[in-house]
Amino acid sequence: MKNFTLLSILMIACLSSFAQPANDACANAILIPNVSNFCSAPAAGTTVNATDDAVTGTTIGAPVCWGAGAVNDVWYRFVAIASDVTIVINGNQGSPTGGSIGRPQVALYTGSCGSLTELICGSAPGGQNIIQIYRAGLTIGQTYYIRVDAINANKVLFSFV
Repeated sequence: MKNFTLLSILMIACLSSFAQPANDACANAILIPNVSNFCSAPAAGTTVNATDDAVTGTTIGAPVCWGAGAVNDVWYRFVAIASDVTIVINGNQGSPTGGSIGRPQVALYTGSCGSLTELICGSAPGGQNIIQIYRAGLTIGQTYYIRVDAINANKVLFSFV
């Protein structure tokens, strides 16, 4: 009986380690409840086990600045409390590092998951593991979507700073 219990626990642990992130699709975007000076813990975000959007049949194409290739992204959303926003995604940069992401990519959208409009996107240049985007003209009280990926669809950890 002990062997069966141990085997069951190991199987569950293995299966859960291969699970998609909960926010792998726009419809499941994680709400950032307080965007005023929001920072996440190091490695709080992950694209590990995120699926390629082409495989999931999403109708949301890759942002214009991300280039071609698989998109293994994750989604976040927030309600604007000001007309400007700066979004910084930190990966393997600084001390302490924000995670393991190399060359992060980020995009900001308005609308709803079935009908999004890209407002701005950024893709870190070679050798950089942090990306910052800025957008003015947000409507206070409106929901916006943040999409995060890594160049070449790397599956990694990151943080918001």
